Amino acid sequence: MAAARTRVLYESSAVSVTLESTPGDTPHLRLTALQKVALAPADVERVLAVSSELLDSKSRFKSSWDLRNAVVPKPSVAWACIKWALANRKRLDASNERMSICMPPGQHALTAVVKLVLSTCAPTNPYFCSESCEECEAFMRLE
Repeated sequence: MAAARTRVLYESSAVSVTLESTPGDTPHLRLTALQKVALAPADVERVLAVSSELLDSKSRFKSSWDLRNAVVPKPSVAWACIKWALANRKRLDASNERMSICMPPGQHALTAVVKLVLSTCAPTNPYFCSESCEECEAFMRLE
């Protein structure tokens, strides 16, 4: 199997967004919470901007959110993400083939926020949430 090439789309002390490309596989967008801190408004703006740029390219991709180090976002952050997802829903459905979300164990409030975002935005492509990143990675390898 050929080695993956990873391109950093955005990185701060709190969050990393990368695009992993492996020959013969769908590019993999990865959002990773790096520290247990609230996202700054600038982080949210940049994450949504690089996500928009990827959608603008009309490329197909799969995406993973690694939220093991995340904290419950401020309502303004959750709302900004929901508004962005609703505004880009058709493009997301056309481009994002599948999505996984790795959750921290026992973080019921964060899980509730993620479920609210997913139920509000209602992605049409397959998605999977788990506290096991191994299960999330296995789901991402499914065809």
